[in-house]
Amino acid sequence: MKVKEVMSSEVAVIQSNSTIQEAAERMKDLNVGDLPVVVNDEAVGFITDRDITVRAVALGLDTQATSVVNAMTEGILACNEEDDVQNAVKTMADKNVRRMAVVNDKQQLIGIISLNDLAAHADDHMAKEVLKALAR
Repeated sequence: MKVKEVMSSEVAVIQSNSTIQEAAERMKDLNVGDLPVVVNDEAVGFITDRDITVRAVALGLDTQATSVVNAMTEGILACNEEDDVQNAVKTMADKNVRRMAVVNDKQQLIGIISLNDLAAHADDHMAKEVLKALAR
């Protein structure tokens, strides 16, 4: 099974010049815990609710004036839409992540694959791998 068959293709993102406050509000509105940070449709990192707490609020940064790039996790773990789902599961388990960006051959962000997506489409072996990853 290919990643594109199980990924979520509607990806909420935040622009790199957005403030931390805007990211937090967007996460609240969408009921998500992280957002890919993009520059010209290219994902450059993720901002998570934990990033906001630890890298901004706990340090006393002004969340209404500070850009998300000052608190985000730089770089992005990604797989290609044509990759085998088993490889994505292994990568996510090895890196201890619950979500991973999905890119096309042009390296454009086209989706997100999450442990929830995988569990919804899992056979017995994949379900075991997903459960092991969730247990970490």
